[in-house]
Amino acid sequence: MSKQVFQIRPDAEEAPEIRMVNRRRFLKLGIGGAAAVGLAAGGVSLVRYFSGEEPKRPPGSTLVRLSEMPNENPAFQARALPDGGLVVWTERKAGEPLAYSLNANARLVWRLCDGRRTEKEILDLYHEETGRDASEAKQSLAALLKESIVVEGGYIVVGPDFPVGETTNARYLRRVSDEEMAIR
Repeated sequence: MSKQVFQIRPDAEEAPEIRMVNRRRFLKLGIGGAAAVGLAAGGVSLVRYFSGEEPKRPPGSTLVRLSEMPNENPAFQARALPDGGLVVWTERKAGEPLAYSLNANARLVWRLCDGRRTEKEILDLYHEETGRDASEAKQSLAALLKESIVVEGGYIVVGPDFPVGETTNARYLRRVSDEEMAIR
């Protein structure tokens, strides 16, 4: 089966928007099965995010300190949508998915949060890319941070079966290409 790759297409007419996705819509998007890929047997997430002090970690897991700059929360998985938007999800404690839908402009803000850019750089790049006011990106970034889709600092505990990405200077840089997020 071929992959469809959905590129980010910022919309000059639309402000960034982040909405919670209910379970029914999440499953309707065809992501329900994909969510299981990121979850270990028994409903235990392979990646957990912790803010504040360094957490204790279970045997066989890896503790990684995240950058203090805005960074995608590695506990969330992502899938591109045909309209240029994105669905991101993680697992709640009860094993249920917690999912959000981002339109194309919110996806752009999310992608700019790579753990290496300051908030000002993110806002400037958003304005440069879309031609829209940077205050929209500031509001979107604040919402992404509030929902922990994007985080500043903290730790992740990575389970032993999780494929760990590039680790540089004690930062976990989880950059996902558009092809890796493609709907299959």
